[in-house]
Amino acid sequence: MTPLRKRMAIVVAGIAAGLAMLLALPSVAFAQTDEGPERTDDSAAETDEAREAEHRRRFEEAKKHIMAEIDKRLEVLSRLTETVESSGHITDAHADKLLADYRNATAILVDGKAAVEAAESLGELMEVAPAVFEETLVFALLVPKTHLVVASDTIVDVTERFDEAGDHLQGIIDELSAMGLDMTAAQQELDAFDALVAEAAATAEPVADAVIDLEPEDGHEVIEAAIRAGKADLEEAHSLLRQAREQAHNVV
Repeated sequence: MTPLRKRMAIVVAGIAAGLAMLLALPSVAFAQTDEGPERTDDSAAETDEAREAEHRRRFEEAKKHIMAEIDKRLEVLSRLTETVESSGHITDAHADKLLADYRNATAILVDGKAAVEAAESLGELMEVAPAVFEETLVFALLVPKTHLVVASDTIVDVTERFDEAGDHLQGIIDELSAMGLDMTAAQQELDAFDALVAEAAATAEPVADAVIDLEPEDGHEVIEAAIRAGKADLEEAHSLLRQAREQAHNVV
């Protein structure tokens, strides 16, 4: 089982845990046997009432748990919205797509919470609850997708600033070279700097576009593979930028 499938299984299991207990309530513990003592009508009624009360208590606890999980995801979507809206690096197109994803997921969760709250039977609860989480994948998809998109656009923005620094250094080298100084070594170091920056941008830029259109219906394996690949590419881009920063010192 992949980590993503495992996380989803835990979510569904947690939701179903309280519900499954309901099925066990009318168990053999309440069944009459030829060898057991006869129950009076009053004791039978009391037993039935106690069983029904326990059934209702567990049912309400399950509903409360599911609605709490929905609220948790709504809070996360609110924080993701703030992150995207306050980012000074993410592109407008990517921001618009992510914000649209959040609005869609929020609508599903809000409608799902209302349906869960209105459910009056185990069957109704099991019918509406799992789909609410599977159709949004807040933790398994939207959170990592947001982080990858923001990081990808941020690195691209940073490489543009590195390019500006490289242009400034190039101007200094050209001036000193025009004065008759041998700038061969400095030029070689600057060329290496430029190559590292270009490679970092080329590595990071495709990540955002590779994950921005991922949707829950793409399936766990596709989602997990894309997220894993994106993380690896961004780690490589970070490493290239660190090398470029060191290379800039060599130029100076």
